Amino acid sequence: MEATTTVARWTWGRDLEGAPAVESGVGACLRELLTAHQVLRSHRLMVGTPRMSVFVHEAGKKNTYLFRDETQPTVADSPVEAAQEVARRVHEAMSSGEIGSVYAHIDSPGDVLIGDDFRREPGLFRLGGSALLGYVGVDLATRTDFWLPYDLKGRAQPDVYAANAPRLSAALRDLSEALDSDTDPDDPTCFAKPNETGAENYFDEGGNAQDVWDSFERSTITRKDLMTEPARIDVDDSDVDLDDQHRLLFRGELFTGEVVEHLSGAVVSLECYEGGVRHGPNKEWYKDGTLRSEGTSRNGRPVGVSRGWHPNGTLAHEKVYADDGLTMLSDREWDDRGRPTRAWRNGTS
Repeated sequence: MEATTTVARWTWGRDLEGAPAVESGVGACLRELLTAHQVLRSHRLMVGTPRMSVFVHEAGKKNTYLFRDETQPTVADSPVEAAQEVARRVHEAMSSGEIGSVYAHIDSPGDVLIGDDFRREPGLFRLGGSALLGYVGVDLATRTDFWLPYDLKGRAQPDVYAANAPRLSAALRDLSEALDSDTDPDDPTCFAKPNETGAENYFDEGGNAQDVWDSFERSTITRKDLMTEPARIDVDDSDVDLDDQHRLLFRGELFTGEVVEHLSGAVVSLECYEGGVRHGPNKEWYKDGTLRSEGTSRNGRPVGVSRGWHPNGTLAHEKVYADDGLTMLSDREWDDRGRPTRAWRNGTS
């Protein structure tokens, strides 16, 4: 069975000590991504020539890209050579500006073993790679349940599990070795609990596998047969765009829901949108998971209290906005030791 959102996810990441700036950006991201793709291809979990969606963000600017397009390598000798070739083309086509984070992903069909035969499944896995400030990461996600002892409706599938779970386990092990990083299972989803060798079902108090399909997936059904607009999307999804009024679009429609940004497998920002504009709470996190900022928007404008923190957890600033979203009422700032550096209130000098 295939869900509309991620069933399980795993990540890998490491620092590139001493790497030059270019190497730690586009080239490094693509090298890690294509190295991981080669591993998955050897297990037939991804098949065919990889077609990558590549996003190069401009440093210091949200939703601004120096490069954003699909591409694929024309050199197939090795992941390193393929990454170098694609990176050169990306840099040649890139707009001028300082490179910030780099993200790329591959959505690929793969083969599932059913009985004695392999069956080709579209979109079996999504493989992502990222690079920022000398740190590279890879993430692997699936929306399918071929790797679980019970399917999403809680029905036993011993033959499917016995045939495919060891394939995923071997791939995760080989990815860890190829990427020189331990396999880090992501947080449990509504469907399964990933671990270092695969994923586990949820069970009720009686020891029975839960029907997570009915408890979660049916709640996402809309007026159409299946949900066509997810409640949460990734800002780097190829279906995300902006219209001429800078409103957020998903698959050509104004988006309502949560927009997240990932870095090395971790969520580093979350914003709520309604009708394509920011509306609701928003948060940012540092790479290590420390909260970086939080606030609230209404119809695209900041309202209420907005706070930010230094990497050591010390409050960095606190801004208060009026309910109209047009007026700042106060602005206070502190250094990383908690010492006040600014204190301003509307109506005072």
